[in-house]
Amino acid sequence: MKEVQGMLKKVYETCKNKDFIFLKENGIFHPKTFEVFVEDVTDVAQGLLEHKLGDKTVLIYASNSYEWFVSWLAVIGYVGVALTIDSTWTFFSLNHIVQKLEIDAIIFDEGNPEIEKLKEVYPKIQYITIKQGIEECKEIGRKENLLKKNRFDFEKVGKEETCELKIDCALNLDMKIIPHTQKGMLANLEGFLKRVPLTEEDRIYVYLPFHESYTSIYTLLYALYTNAKVYLGEIESLENDLKIVKPTVFFGTPFVYKKLLENIDRNKMELKIKRVQKLQKMGIPIRFHKCFHSFYQLLGENIHYAISYGNFLDKSLKTFYKNMGIRIQNMYGNAETSSLISFEYADQKDKFSEGKILEGQIVRIDQADEVGYGEIIVKGDNVTKCYYNNIAKTQEAFDLDGFFHTGDMGYIRENELFLVGKNSRNFVLENGKMVYPEKIEEILYNTNAFKTVNVFEKDQKIKLKGIVKDQENIDKVIQEVNEKLPSDMKIQEYQLKE
Repeated sequence: MKEVQGMLKKVYETCKNKDFIFLKENGIFHPKTFEVFVEDVTDVAQGLLEHKLGDKTVLIYASNSYEWFVSWLAVIGYVGVALTIDSTWTFFSLNHIVQKLEIDAIIFDEGNPEIEKLKEVYPKIQYITIKQGIEECKEIGRKENLLKKNRFDFEKVGKEETCELKIDCALNLDMKIIPHTQKGMLANLEGFLKRVPLTEEDRIYVYLPFHESYTSIYTLLYALYTNAKVYLGEIESLENDLKIVKPTVFFGTPFVYKKLLENIDRNKMELKIKRVQKLQKMGIPIRFHKCFHSFYQLLGENIHYAISYGNFLDKSLKTFYKNMGIRIQNMYGNAETSSLISFEYADQKDKFSEGKILEGQIVRIDQADEVGYGEIIVKGDNVTKCYYNNIAKTQEAFDLDGFFHTGDMGYIRENELFLVGKNSRNFVLENGKMVYPEKIEEILYNTNAFKTVNVFEKDQKIKLKGIVKDQENIDKVIQEVNEKLPSDMKIQEYQLKE
């Protein structure tokens, strides 16, 4: 059952009348059952096949939605290859993608002006809107599926066939395209469930971008496998939604965990923590939920597992949550490893590591120094074997023994991975979006207006410092650069001198 078709068929046969996915309308979450969800996926899949998209590449260029999840599963499970990207990417990036890959169809948000530009240049691509277009696909597919004896009568998709492509950044043509297989996506399942044993009683609030692997695999696909309930939300209403949903499992970036404390007086709370710890040492039982009720309300009062992914989680922040009774578990990985190499257990002794290495993977430290520090390299079923159609970058990142070289520096102690430095300056924003400073700097240099540039993040803003060749028209230059960048990568503040 470790493939999408088998998972969907099993939940349809065993728990079709149970609630699975909850959608918010006018502030209220309404459920869809497994039966409705699976029928939607298989109907959309059949509809896409009627559009002659079997074994073709479908670009999913849309914001988070129920239809995104349905379309993604339809493509990777039954149709062809899904290429999933950030919905805020501009024509500048889209044009690079279409030049680099043979895109047969694009599923996109209604009213996206970048698509109109793309249609003028690439009229032969099929353009399908995420709402009306997918609904039409579903209706076509439903009619065809009614004619079948079995709605699951689809051509078998191989677990080791490429079903998804990920792109690190498309701000130039020299992009890394990472192929995923169903086998790779599900390779970490047992290891993940040892650390977060999801059941049908669990509630997961999903608000981070679906196109990122850690969201699509670990909060959507694995929830389907375990029959956990999924609530689709957005970061703008995060705090209010948490009080409504009361999730048992929560995924957040370090920025999110920090933001949740904005209205908490940490100094006052830390004094209270010290008093509670003193009482604990005296053997007096403490009910954390009662002592820190206002804090627990922030996360919905029912969190069993809190998981952090993306940037480094500040030790003091992690310690604060732990002292309040919530143990944040670090995840570490990247797109080449299906987003997971190591992951903390909730009950393991906190050494501020990236967690225990996932079962089924071989992780080593390459060219370690005398104390064991070196580059983290990894091999396993979850690891992609190459970069798509890019021999040069494949040879740079993958050695002859099949190990992927992460570029990150670290060390291993008792199967526990410690990160001491990242090779990349990339960082994750509060909303889960990845930002690529070096790619932005490359575009700035290509304007021939700058001698030096430094793009960085501060207070959740993309900032620029640098030396220009001439101050005249520099505002216009930056405006033109911003027009090429996704909304989350646009330069918001800059300090420049000649």
